[in-house]
Amino acid sequence: MPTGYSLHIGVTNPDSRYVSGRLPPAFGCDLAARRMCEEVAQVMGFQPNDGCRNAVLVNDEATGEAVHERLADIASNLRDGDIFFFSFAGHGVRIDNAPGIGEDARTKGHNQGFCLRNKLWIDDEFYEYLASIKCKARVIFVAQACFSGSLATVSASHVQLESIRTRGQALSALDTTEIRQWLASPQGWRFDVLSQPRTPRGPLSVDALLLAACQDDQVTIGAASAKELPPFTSALLENWRASQSYAELCTIISERLERRSISKAVLNCKLASQRFVHQKPFTL
Repeated sequence: MPTGYSLHIGVTNPDSRYVSGRLPPAFGCDLAARRMCEEVAQVMGFQPNDGCRNAVLVNDEATGEAVHERLADIASNLRDGDIFFFSFAGHGVRIDNAPGIGEDARTKGHNQGFCLRNKLWIDDEFYEYLASIKCKARVIFVAQACFSGSLATVSASHVQLESIRTRGQALSALDTTEIRQWLASPQGWRFDVLSQPRTPRGPLSVDALLLAACQDDQVTIGAASAKELPPFTSALLENWRASQSYAELCTIISERLERRSISKAVLNCKLASQRFVHQKPFTL
C-alpha cells in the first residue's frame, strides 16, 4: 500500500525585509493551507506518522528553514509508489532571469518565486528538490499564487552567472550558494540576472504534476477577507471529490474561475506521466 505524505504552506504576510516593499495581505492563504490538509489530505488517508507527515506551516511558521527541513524529511521517507501532496498559498512573484531561460515564450527571461515568511523560494529550487528524490514516487504540487503556472527549465546549480545588477550595482561571478544568500537578503528581491545554462536539467525519478491558480505570466485573485478562501482553493475543495482525474479537476476549476473573470487554472504535466494526470485526484 502506497504511503501519502503532505505539506501545506500558507503565508498571508511575508516579512517586508525580504521583499521589495510591503506586499498587501494575501487574505485566506493560511486558511487555505489548513483546509487543504483537513479536507483533502486527511480524508484521502495522508495520516500523520512519526512527525513527518501532514505538516501545516502558516505565517511565522513558514520560514525557509522550516520548509526546507520538512521537505528534506519527506524526501528521505518517500519510496517507490508513494505520493507527496504539496500545497502553497501565498504571494507569487516573477523575477528577472536570463533571456531564453524561461519555459514559455511569454515568460522567457523570468523565473517564478513564492514568498515564504522570510525567503523568496524560486522555482529552480523546487526542481532541485524534485531531483533530490531518487525513487519513483508521485508529487502533486498545488499552487494558489500569482505567476504559478510553470516550472523553469534550468536548475540554479546549472547556471553560469555572469552578473547580477540591482540599484545600479553589479556583482560578478557568484556561485550558487552566494546566489541564494543574495536572494535571501533584504535587497535581493529585485534583480536582473544574465545567465547561461551549463547543462540541461537531468531526468527526474519522480512523477511530478503542478496544478496552479494561473499562468506564469498572470496574477490571480485572493480572498476578500481573512475568513474566506481564495477562489482557486475554494473551487478545488468544492470539486475534487467528484472529479475523475486531475485533468478534469483543472477544467472544472477553470470554468468556475472564468465565470468570475478570474485567471484560468493550469495543469502543468510536462514532468508527469499521462497515467498520473488521469488518476483520481489525491489517490494514494
